[in-house]
Amino acid sequence: MKKIILLCLILQSMQAEELGNTEHQTLHIYNKKPSVKKTLDKRMHRLHKIDEKQARLIAGKHCKDEKMLIKLVHKKAYLLYDVNSRSCSFYIDALNGKVIDKKAFWRNNK
Repeated sequence: MKKIILLCLILQSMQAEELGNTEHQTLHIYNKKPSVKKTLDKRMHRLHKIDEKQARLIAGKHCKDEKMLIKLVHKKAYLLYDVNSRSCSFYIDALNGKVIDKKAFWRNNK
């Protein structure tokens, strides 16, 4: 029984923090003009709690590759930093800073 509870706590701590419904709705756009995309980027940057410098520090702890591409993205109801390099590929939750494996994210959030 203790193992099951411990497993549940570990799985719960690995999950990303979701955006609220109103915050999530503001990120959906259907107009693909560059000016509208800039507005969307500004909205995403207003919502995140972890800035890009902090995301780079977190990514540096998990991946020692010096050239990392980090981009703030909106996936489902989550605001994430997409981290890619030659040796690593993962997400960082932009709301709480947790590192999330891409395969596990898509498997658990279908």
